[in-house]
Amino acid sequence: MLGAASSEPSQPAFSLVLVEPVLWTRFEPSADGLHAKVHVASAEPGDLVLVTGEAVISEIAHGRLAVGEASERGLIRFYGSEKQKSDFIGTYRHAGGQPIAKWGASHAAMPPAAQLITDAVQPSGGNP
Repeated sequence: MLGAASSEPSQPAFSLVLVEPVLWTRFEPSADGLHAKVHVASAEPGDLVLVTGEAVISEIAHGRLAVGEASERGLIRFYGSEKQKSDFIGTYRHAGGQPIAKWGASHAAMPPAAQLITDAVQPSGGNP
């Protein structure tokens, strides 16, 4: 989903922590877009850190809440420089504005970043 939201070739690394399970995921740029490292110990020095809940990520993943709207409502907290925050929001403001289901029924039809986020936030074997 995040890869689909950005047409920029270089995306900054950032870390996401889900509050309820204290689950850290670090997203790093690669030649293919963003690569997720799930269950990392914490953010890397200099990363923009996003703090939110599982329900917020679920709403974004299902196209019911855009990242920009979640930010405006205070549902995602950002920790980093003002430039990191504004660059992230500028790049991903509309991510979540379209349900993943519209990309196709199979996991393989999802953009790679959407698949990474969906896998990262869903308990194994469960549904959001």
